[in-house]
Amino acid sequence: MCSSILEQILDDGNLEKALKRVKRNKGASGIDRMPVEEIDEYFKEHKEEIKASIREMRYEPRPVRSVYIPKKEGRIRGLGIPTVADRVIQQAVAQVFETIYDPAFSEHSYGFRPDRSAHDAMEEVLMHLNEGYEWVIDLDIEKYFDTVNHDRLISCIREKVNEKEILHLIRRFLKAGIMEDGVIQKSEAGTPQGGPLSPILSNIYLDKMDKELENRGLCAVRYADDCDIFVKSEMAANRVMKSITGWLEMQAKPGTKAEPVSKDQGSDTAHEGRIKRNRMDNHKDQSDRKRMDQLFRDGIDERISEKVWGMAQAQDQGYLSFLSKKTPTSIGGGGCHFKQWNDPLEYYLSKTQG
Repeated sequence: MCSSILEQILDDGNLEKALKRVKRNKGASGIDRMPVEEIDEYFKEHKEEIKASIREMRYEPRPVRSVYIPKKEGRIRGLGIPTVADRVIQQAVAQVFETIYDPAFSEHSYGFRPDRSAHDAMEEVLMHLNEGYEWVIDLDIEKYFDTVNHDRLISCIREKVNEKEILHLIRRFLKAGIMEDGVIQKSEAGTPQGGPLSPILSNIYLDKMDKELENRGLCAVRYADDCDIFVKSEMAANRVMKSITGWLEMQAKPGTKAEPVSKDQGSDTAHEGRIKRNRMDNHKDQSDRKRMDQLFRDGIDERISEKVWGMAQAQDQGYLSFLSKKTPTSIGGGGCHFKQWNDPLEYYLSKTQG
């Protein structure tokens, strides 16, 4: 049995599993241009040297390669692609972290977790709608990851993993930098999305938000950087929206305060919130349920996995991207957008169709 978490990460069996996972995922090369096909030979020659450098806190990850992928409405999303060797180490860490952190994650979190899917998330969404929670606060916190405070993230990790070698390694990955057009930019904040370690770090960080929502007695469902909060009135929606966005700002940048955003300004902060009303007529529950089940049988659940919560596989690049949902028409200020749905089926379809 391994004597420490670090040794579990560096165990030859765990590293071999990570190697196979990285090769299976294929993907683009990092700044060193090493293709996935060469990683076996590289690790055969350098594995012991890499393990020693991690134990001695000398391991230096290479900067990630900046790439941009298209999103809806003409926008783009920036990702950072680690080198293949760094991806193996990240994957090895992620595999061990998953066994440590995942069992304690919120029951209402579904993204990038074993035995959980977007289909499961939508089932909980429909349950809340059927119970009369027809006002939905839609938090798209994609930009939140660009502002994550590194010290706070390390503190979150330290609650369960407090080995200095591991914390040093994580910090080196966070501060590895980003290369764009041949120029390396420093990483002072944020968690670059694109490597195997990003999903588990994001879930560790956002679990604080999940637990905060639970402690407030709120109904919420989260998949990766997409979170919906369900309340029963417009007044409650506005109150919760203001409170939770302020809390998010405080977590991202301790000591700062959330500023209101007018309807003319839009939102370019670490989060974006929208409020939508989903009207539920009780007499339609059964017919909607039957229609929903038929949609699942017809294969629409595959479109959920790709669109609804935003996880899409970029096949040509070999990394994950996060695609935000369609923004409803804005008719309100304070960073909130309102949209009224005719029934939960319309709400459902809005998340699965372009």
